[in-house]
Amino acid sequence: MMKTKYSAYTVFAALVLLQLGVSCSENYDIYPDEYAKVMMFKESGVKNITVYSPHAVSSIPISVMKGGWDSKSVSDAKVRVMTEAEFNQWLMESGAGYSYLPNNCYSFTTDGGTLEQTVSFVEDEGYKFVTLNVFPPEVGEFMDNYEDVSRTPVIPLVLESTDGLIDPNNGDMFIIPEYKEPEVGFLNGGVCILEDGQNSYTLNIGLPFESEWDITCKVEVDPSVLEDYNKNQATSFGLMPEDAYSGIGTVELAKGEQSVAMDVKIDLSKAGFRNVVPLRITTLSLDGFEIGDATALVGIDNASQFKINLTEDMIVAPDCYGSDGKGIPGLCDGDPSTHFHAKYYSRELDSFGSYLEITLKEEVSELGFDFYTRSSYGNGYVKRVQLYAWNGSEWVMFSDCDAYGKIFHERGQMGSLGSFHCPFKFNKFRFCVIEGDGGSLIGNTSAFWSCGEIILYAR
Repeated sequence: MMKTKYSAYTVFAALVLLQLGVSCSENYDIYPDEYAKVMMFKESGVKNITVYSPHAVSSIPISVMKGGWDSKSVSDAKVRVMTEAEFNQWLMESGAGYSYLPNNCYSFTTDGGTLEQTVSFVEDEGYKFVTLNVFPPEVGEFMDNYEDVSRTPVIPLVLESTDGLIDPNNGDMFIIPEYKEPEVGFLNGGVCILEDGQNSYTLNIGLPFESEWDITCKVEVDPSVLEDYNKNQATSFGLMPEDAYSGIGTVELAKGEQSVAMDVKIDLSKAGFRNVVPLRITTLSLDGFEIGDATALVGIDNASQFKINLTEDMIVAPDCYGSDGKGIPGLCDGDPSTHFHAKYYSRELDSFGSYLEITLKEEVSELGFDFYTRSSYGNGYVKRVQLYAWNGSEWVMFSDCDAYGKIFHERGQMGSLGSFHCPFKFNKFRFCVIEGDGGSLIGNTSAFWSCGEIILYAR
């Protein structure tokens, strides 16, 4: 490997002199010739790279730098792969958790077999690039059969010179290739909630590099994406109606391009509020590629346009405890500091739990809420709510939401919930609290709930 090592301090001093612009004529009698030129890897130590399965060759640039006090110096260096014997000796000395990646996986030429490369510096030349070619098919074949999970395969490089110094702290490089099938996915996925008035969003679908092929990608609406998101994030976005969006389908990522745009358009008159379109890439036209894990949810939150002026006479609350808080007016007086309180002594509640029955002036099929917890006390927060609509002959449940319990844990909190869709129109519904922090509100229970304010949105 490296036959001669010099102190890092000496090298550093030489490099500082170079950076200060001290000429060789001024220091010829002070600094020996051996410090006139000092070479190093710009990225020494561990270098992680990714090689992709469809490529025959991945070219890895390696920068070699020249310093020292004589900028006019001419020098040669050599970048080479350690022999396996040298590498094993280095492992014994270092104790590193590496193993030797076989020579057939890389070369300094594209046709293989070249394990060293000369670097020549002329006057005033401070850096040079050499190219190490890594062969993904060979790396993939090796990785498929590699079983030692305790050691990471590396390509060990060393920098040498016969007419200059090598910085002892920057003369080795260990390249760790990660072999992957390239992912085609959303480059700007995740959740995008459009601002009021916006009616489109451009999703970009692409690769981590410029495509060398024509790839057709199919994008579809997947309700499970929304279900998972609501569950994991304690939200309650609704699924946007099918006739409210367009532009979703098949796109082609053309050869020579890294991404392709897909414009998702929203018809605001049909989209409702707090609704999203959950999207997933489902198929690709070529083998050897993976579909990225990222999904996309494009939606709107224009609930403010559908706010209902909720008043005391619209609400019936059989389980109201009037001696604590302001009673029913505490729900809708516009003041979150006043509160409603359900009864908290033992009582027998049916399957509707402790509920509010609200009658609207017009028929709707979609509800949303801004919900405030009580500001003066922490107990009694809501965990689970079921919504029932009256169809003229019976109560029909159309929502069972436990997002409340994931949002409300302390006093004075506010959260937005909805959209909740009913398959038919109604003008009377029940907001049924069936679980609070004290437990179930069904059957013989002393559990209760309280609320600072409810703001209702309906459409």
